[in-house]
Parts: sequence; C-alpha cells; structure tokens
Amino acid sequence: MTCTSLNQHPVLQEVAPTQAAIQATSNLGCVVHPIAEAVNAGRAAWGRIRSHHVWEDWKLVIYALAEGRLLAMRQAHTNEPKGRRYNEEFGAWLKDTGFADIEPTTRKRALLCADNMGAIETFLASLDPDKRLTLNHPASVLAAWKRSTTKLAGTHEKPKPQPASLDRWRALSDDEIREGLASDGIPRFLEKYLPANWHNELANRVARPEGKHKTVHDRELTARFRDLIRKLIEDNPENPHAQFVIDQAIDIKKIVVRVGAEDDPAKRRPPLVTITPKVVPLPGG
Repeated sequence: MTCTSLNQHPVLQEVAPTQAAIQATSNLGCVVHPIAEAVNAGRAAWGRIRSHHVWEDWKLVIYALAEGRLLAMRQAHTNEPKGRRYNEEFGAWLKDTGFADIEPTTRKRALLCADNMGAIETFLASLDPDKRLTLNHPASVLAAWKRSTTKLAGTHEKPKPQPASLDRWRALSDDEIREGLASDGIPRFLEKYLPANWHNELANRVARPEGKHKTVHDRELTARFRDLIRKLIEDNPENPHAQFVIDQAIDIKKIVVRVGAEDDPAKRRPPLVTITPKVVPLPGG
C-alpha cells in the first residue's frame, strides 16, 4: 500500500493536519489517508475563499464537510446527520479541522450542494459563461439550481384558464378603472372588490401612514440578537427557532433590529431608580 505525504501534494502544502486529524486517521498504517487529504485540501481552499469566492475552491470545502459529516455519523453510530451525539461529534470535528468559523447557514447550504452535486454541476455546465461566473458561493449556486428545478417543474403544468372578464378589465385604461371604482364608492369596493389578502396590508398602511412612526437601526440590539441566534444554532440546532433560521437559509449577518423612534438608542437614559418610601408607624397605631 502506497501512502502519499502531504508535503508531496501541491495544494495540500498550504496546511498541515492537526494532531487530532492524524490520530483519527492513522489506523490504515499511514500518517494520512484519503479522508484526511480531502479535509486538509478543504482547509486550504477555505483560506483562499476568505479573500475571493471561487466555486472550485468551495467544492473542495464542500467535499471536506461531507467527509466530516460522514465521520461524525460513524462516531455517533447513526445513519442520519442529526441528534445530540452527532452534533457533538460534528462540532468537535469542525473545531479540530478549522471549519468552525463557517456560518451554520452557509455550512448547511454547502452540505445540500454536496448531496446534489451531480445535478448542480450539470446545471452549471448548461449556463452561458457570463452567468456561470456570477455563481461562486454555495448560497448563490444552490438558489440558482433550485430556481431552475422549479421552472422546469412548472413547464409541465398546464396554465390556468383566465376568465374573459379579466381580459376585459386589463383592457381598460387607468382612468376608466379609476372612474368605475369612484362611481361604486368605497363601501362597495371594500365589500365586493377588495381581495382578501389585501386587508392586512391596507390596515397596516392606515396604522402607519407614510412619514410617521419611523424606525431606527438599533446596532447594539442587532449585534446581541445575532450572537443569540448563532449560539442557539450552535448549542441546540434542533430547537424550533434554530431550525426556522436554518431551513429558511437566513443570513445571520443580514439580520437587522429596528426600534420605534421613541426607543431611539441615542435618546436612551439609564432607568430611574425607584425608591420605596419607608412607612413609619404612628404612635399608638
């Protein structure tokens, strides 16, 4: 059996395996086996990606994460990447291999790419060069591929027939529509014409008219909320709130907390200290 040293690999020279990785991969009689090489290649790629996102480098990171996920599943004795023991094993592996600083949402998308890499590569190969060059991050690649599958599924659906009255309505000019609604009046519009899904939107606009009740960005609260979400995902990814953030692929860095103008952080003051008066009993009372 021939073993390849990391020092002989042009890409893997950029990073050396951690002691934990060497101990975990020495059972084949070699210092490094293919899984460790994949992990270290991914670590080297992650270092390059920090300065410039390149899909080929991301693929190395994706393959490394997939290997880490598989190893964590084996260590946890499970056939699914979930559960407390799996999370502990995968979290330890991420720290040992240097991937812990990848955002959890980005890591989730990367692993989804790994699960669908064949179809994704076929999709990317079908794009024109200009469009292809804009897709270099797991989030953008996964989103574009999903959109393509949705459009493809939609091509097999028969278009819903439109009533003739809708065509006549669209043929009217803006002035004709405006005059018709004005002649019927607001009560008839609200009772007969207003679509059901417009009610809440109109109610919100009435409650918050333009120019009033402005909100301001609370930077400190935003930072604390982002840290809270990150910690929740890291400590308890199966929590419903954490699952919502992960499933919706929400970028935590883009979460912004805004407060009402009356709660403007610049106007805040330390809370007043409430002093409870001491009750002195009256003589003979």
